[in-house]
Order: sequence, then structure tokens, then C-alpha cells
Amino acid sequence: MVATDSPWVFGVGCVFAALFAYGLGANDVANSFGTSIGSGALTMKHAILIASVMEVVGAVTLGAGVADTLTKKISYLEREDCWDCQGEGSKMGLYELGMVCALASGAIFLLGATLFGLPVSTTHTIVGGVLGMTIVATHTFCVKWLWPGLLKIVASWFVSPILAGAISVLLHLTIRRTVLDTGAPLRRAYIALPILTGSTILVLVMLILYQQSTFPLWEMGAISAGAGVSVWCFVQFLLLSRVKRQVEASIPTIEMGSLKLGGESAEDEREPMMAAADTRQVEKEEEEEGLKASEVVVAQSEEANLLSGREKELARAKRVFMYLQILTATLKSFAHGANDVANAAGPFAAVQGLYFGQDPCHISTTIWILVLCGAGIVLGLSISGHHVIKTIGEDLTAIDFPTGFSIELGSTLSVVLASCTGMPVSSTHCQVGSVICIGVYEHGARNVQWSLLNKILASWIFTVPISAACAGGFLYGALFLIPKL
Repeated sequence: MVATDSPWVFGVGCVFAALFAYGLGANDVANSFGTSIGSGALTMKHAILIASVMEVVGAVTLGAGVADTLTKKISYLEREDCWDCQGEGSKMGLYELGMVCALASGAIFLLGATLFGLPVSTTHTIVGGVLGMTIVATHTFCVKWLWPGLLKIVASWFVSPILAGAISVLLHLTIRRTVLDTGAPLRRAYIALPILTGSTILVLVMLILYQQSTFPLWEMGAISAGAGVSVWCFVQFLLLSRVKRQVEASIPTIEMGSLKLGGESAEDEREPMMAAADTRQVEKEEEEEGLKASEVVVAQSEEANLLSGREKELARAKRVFMYLQILTATLKSFAHGANDVANAAGPFAAVQGLYFGQDPCHISTTIWILVLCGAGIVLGLSISGHHVIKTIGEDLTAIDFPTGFSIELGSTLSVVLASCTGMPVSSTHCQVGSVICIGVYEHGARNVQWSLLNKILASWIFTVPISAACAGGFLYGALFLIPKL
């Protein structure tokens, strides 16, 4: 059997875990920040700064539970005819090598997809890798196909984009009805800013406490409500006045240009008449038409001024949501670190745990692994994230501040809900589901780039089989290179 204390297996595992975390950052985190950068709420530099903090914090605080799901709920570690983690015929050395192959397969697939600008699921990628190496090393009966194993993970892939899209559309519908489509959108936006900020924090704190703490439910509610109210007060009394100054200064005054009647100026319309009549008749007609034209111009000027004022107020109201979108981008980064860091940390935790002598049947994810993978994620976003950011933030559909806020909050809530249940959902699926649903609702189906979406869906379909085949092939080839099995 392959030795569980083999230094070369551990060393190669470190390399491919780092590459997988890099690919995860380049592909997954990029689509998390894509809507914020696409709408102009954040620059790439700001996205990197936010990710460098929130990805690591999310990974350390909530990432361990989901990472353990990937190592324990895909295959049977205890069964004698499978990995037999506690028996004399243990195959845990082969399991460790298989996890290295799964990381290698996932890293190569993610880097390739990122170069083509395709936002694929890192959860799909690593689950496919673990699935492929398990079948090659043992047999198909060692895979936990049913609930709560692989079936639970696969179900989340379909439920998460629908749930995220529904939440996002509901949020945007509420914003439209209560803020944007009212008679005073800017005043309503100023009222909504602290309320939405405090409510978002309240819900997320409640979800985190529900997973991480042993407090009674009423204490969790009290703590969450206290956090939400504190944030509301902070925004209402300290930040709102600054936001108002910045918003008022952000929309320049629109100067009225010369008005055209029927697509042409009044002077252009009179030229044919001057050529067909004598000077006296033309002067008379000019005088009559001048009076009529002046009345029309005055009426249209008043209407245009009113429309211009309405448009400017609506533009300012929408700009208020830029600050909410920055908040949700920050929270989305935290949620991504909590959920998707498991895709790199879970398999590497198995490699590290077996190398350092952890109980083979109860491998846990240590903090240093979560920190290391979080750092790799940030590096991937910094260097290669722009490929997928363009796809999500610009190419699929048009995104402004209100729609971007609804997309990010809807997908964030879906991801955090999944993290609290230990379900490793695809944040890519959540984000793309929200973008498509919002795009259809806001702009109509014709303004969604369905051809691009078809390419993305095709990449999702082939992710699992390609990753599984590559991981299984790597393991099969590696066994020929090891002199003693």
C-alpha cells in the first residue's frame, strides 16, 4: 500500500492544493465580484482588498464544516470493502494519493476554464475529482450515491440557482415598488439605505450564530437584532449625511440642447417653402409658423425639463444602492470563503491529516489550511480574475446598482444558508442564477445573452465527468509509477 507518511505525496499535495486554491480564486471569486465591478460599484483593486480580508475570515469561521462534508460524505471511509480506515487492510494511503489526484484534476480544469472566461463550479470540479479517484481506487459501491451523500450535493446544484434567482427577483421587485417607481425615489432610497443595511446584517448574523453557537434561539435573536439595530444607527446617524453629499455631487447638471421638431429643426423645414414662394408670402408664413413653433418649443422644453429632473433624481436614487452593493459584495466574499474554501481545503485536509497521523476515520480541517487556501484564493483573483469578471459582470446582461445589489444579496443569502446546513453548494450557480433571473425580469429575455449562457451550462454539464475522468486517470497512472502498492 501507499504509505500515509510519504513526504513526496504530501509535497505534491501542497503544490496542487495551492494551484486549486489559485484557480478557485480566479474563477469563483471573480464571478462573485463580477456584478460589483461590472456595475462600477467597485474597482478591481478594491475587490482584491475586500477579498483579502473577507475570504480568509469566512474560511476560518465557517469553512471547516463544509470542508468536512467533502471528505466524509462522498465515500465510505469505514467499510472494509472500501477504504477501511480503521482495519488492517486500510487503503488510506491510496486515499491520500487519490485526494492529491483530485486536486490536480481540479486545478487543471479550473485554470483552463478561467482562460476561456467560463464561470464553472469549483464544487462540481472537486466532487467529480473525488468521485473519479474513489471509483478507480475501490469500486462504485464505495460512493455514497444516495442522501445525505452525493444526492444531497447534486440536489443543491439545481436548488441553489433557482433559490438565489427567486430571492434576487423578490428583492428587486420590492425595491422597485417601494423606492424606484415612486414619486420621490431619492427620498425613499435614503430611507431604505439604513434599513436594508441593518436588515442584511441581522439576517446574516442570525444564520452564522445558528450554525456556530450553542446559544438558545432567543439569545441568537437578541444578538442578531442588536447587531442589526447597531448597524442601522451607524448608517442613519453617521454615514447617511456623507452619502447624501456624495450622491448629490455625482450626477452632473444636464444642459438642454437645441430641440428638433419631428427630427428636423424649424429652419430646415422652412427651406423648401422659401424656394417655392415669393419673399412676402414667406415672411407671412414665417411669422405665423414662428408663433406656433415657439409655443411648441416652450411646451416641449417644460416637459423635457421635468423629464430631465425625474431622470436625474432616479439616477441619484440608483446611485444610493451602490453603497449597498459594496456591502453585499463584502458579505458575498465572506460567504464564499465560508462555503467554497472547502473545495480546496477539504481534500488537502485529508492529505495533511493522514501525513501528520490524525485518526484516519475522523480527519478534521485545521485553521492553517483554511488560512493558506484563503490566501491562494486572493492571489488567484488578483492575477487571473479579470477573465471571468467580464463574463459575469458585462457579457450576460446589463447590470446597474439596484440590480447588482439584488443579485449579490440573493446569492449571498443562498450560499450562507447552504453553509449553515453543511451543504457545499456552488456559488457560481447561485450567482449566474441570480444574474439570469434579474436580467429576464428587468430587461426582458431578449436582452440576455443566451448563447453565452448555453456555453456556461455546457461547461457545467461536462465539469463532473471531465474532472472524474482526469482524477481517475491520474490515479491510475500514478499507481504505475509507485514500485510497491
